[in-house]
Amino acid sequence: MQAVPPFGLPARLHVAALSRRRARVLRARADRYLTLLLTVAVFYALPVMQFVFTFQIFLNFSGSLDVCYYNFLCAHPAGLVSDFNHVFSNLGYLLLGALFMLQLRRRQARRDARPRNEEYGIPAHYGLLAALGAGMMVVALLSATYHICPNRLNFQFDTSFMYVLAVLSMVKIYQSRHPDVNARAHATFGVLAVLIALVVWGVLGGGAFFWGVFTVLHVFTILLLSLHIYYLGQFRFEKDIIQRAARELRENPGRGLRPLYTARLVMVLLGNSANWAIALYG
Repeated sequence: MQAVPPFGLPARLHVAALSRRRARVLRARADRYLTLLLTVAVFYALPVMQFVFTFQIFLNFSGSLDVCYYNFLCAHPAGLVSDFNHVFSNLGYLLLGALFMLQLRRRQARRDARPRNEEYGIPAHYGLLAALGAGMMVVALLSATYHICPNRLNFQFDTSFMYVLAVLSMVKIYQSRHPDVNARAHATFGVLAVLIALVVWGVLGGGAFFWGVFTVLHVFTILLLSLHIYYLGQFRFEKDIIQRAARELRENPGRGLRPLYTARLVMVLLGNSANWAIALYG
């Protein structure tokens, strides 16, 4: 008698069969990263460019070199731009992002024309990769904009989309083997908005109060991420779950403190140790 596979899975189980959502749904989720990134980039870059160009125009009319004072000793002016060499140096990043997106489109078109082994591995979704390429181009644009008139007030323009690129890289690394357990695009960019707001606060203000708020948010965020990673997104801060966990610890502390996933716990503890050390160092 032939055994019936559990949960409706095929008899010859492959990784792609463990993807519980349809490929169309996962593709739409991945494409949403690119859409949101381009939307945020447009509404962020336009006022940034206006702000920096106003500084440059003021410098050209007034002649005051105290306006754009970062990189002053190694700046080489050209035309109306007082720091042309640093602006031009971002051309490589722009071309790299464009080349990455062209290669991605080429690979996607080739796979669509000749699909092969679609039943194996993780389903390919190119939206997140396209967001990485577009993010590199936006980093180049904003860095070049910052170097038009570099000073303390607009320093965060050079680094804001570097945070976006770093977070998207981490999301992609995790998504490479977990297509179903992944952060949604809206939640990801919401966290990035809070992070960039903290960066602006630190650059312009700082102080003991800022570091206190930042440390509390840092530790609380690491705790939430640790629970999310350990339980694969199944943990919820609900009253019944917390009461059941407290009752289990009270009635059977030995069993309640025994980890269910030892290897996963070790990795989470290593990550927490590093972040706690950073928080204590300040």
